[in-house]
Amino acid sequence: MTTGFSNATGSAIARAQASLAAAGLRGAALVRNVDTGAEIGFDIDVLFPMASLVKVPLVATVLDEAARGRLDLTRRVRIDDDNRAPGWTGISRFTQPVDIALSDLLYLSIAASDNAAAELLHEVAPAAIVNRWLGDVGVAGIVVRHPIGELYKTLADRVSDSDARLVHELVVAADLSGSAQVLPQLDVAAANVCSARAFADLLTSLWAGGIEETVAAPVRELLGANMFQQRLAPEFTSESSTWSSKTGSFLHLRHEAGVVQHRSGERYAVVVLARGSTSGAFHPTADQAMGRAARELHDALLHGGL
Repeated sequence: MTTGFSNATGSAIARAQASLAAAGLRGAALVRNVDTGAEIGFDIDVLFPMASLVKVPLVATVLDEAARGRLDLTRRVRIDDDNRAPGWTGISRFTQPVDIALSDLLYLSIAASDNAAAELLHEVAPAAIVNRWLGDVGVAGIVVRHPIGELYKTLADRVSDSDARLVHELVVAADLSGSAQVLPQLDVAAANVCSARAFADLLTSLWAGGIEETVAAPVRELLGANMFQQRLAPEFTSESSTWSSKTGSFLHLRHEAGVVQHRSGERYAVVVLARGSTSGAFHPTADQAMGRAARELHDALLHGGL
């Protein structure tokens, strides 16, 4: 979908799609001018499992609950071997128990994409509360159904470390053929899901109004502290622009959604949701292709005056 479709716009979309395809990716992308609503993209209503993108509405909901006096962010919670969700960063990698405030779990969930931190936040803001908040702020197309830890618990229950590669291959094969997924959290009927349009709607509300500043301002700050800079950030971070975003990764899923703000004041929400023909955390070629695809769409929108 585009606003103000032209031959130049169509060419930009084709180049963006070709960039993803060359890296073995299939997906959706959308770039939107936050202030005017003009946008360019493709497959923007296709639903994808969110992976760690779910941490953005989760954190926003916790902040909203605190702003309404229903949660105390100074409250401390204990994380140990009994409730520590697996993951690659933060408290997920700790070996000893830790007591930590809810306010610090917010930072770890977004900036470090810490699964253990997010799992504790899911306990104080379960899926029903997150979905209620999304409805209250008028964001449709994002649905939360399970805590982030369910992704890894289900994977561990169904496969040993020695069979991990086989499961990865089965996940990719099911995606390519349209068959039922081996993990329910990768089935859009059971997973935490979003579309590119829906996540752009959320980002637009965070940056341009629609969400109270007591919630939006800290979420924007946390997204600006994102430690993962390998995908879209190289295309949008410079001396004349700032980039704030959240990545999402699980098996073959590779996502990023954020906002670039230029020195001129123009602001663009950028969302790329992708499935790869291979799985695993580190695929520089795929990450670079996502960045190039997003830049193609951004530049078409910026210079085309849509």
